[in-house]
Amino acid sequence: MNLKSLDQEHCAGALQYLEREERPNQMMRIAERIGLYDHTKLEQYSSLIDPIH
Repeated sequence: MNLKSLDQEHCAGALQYLEREERPNQMMRIAERIGLYDHTKLEQYSSLIDPIH
């Protein structure tokens, strides 16, 4: 797909899972550094997914 960077989306459940596992992917880390992503805003979705252990 050829989407503009700002038009791209990511599943909140996937983001929440990666944050709970303390394994954010590279794009999450970069987006957070430049102010496009704030992991604290995912707290409203805390019940979306539970890590599998």
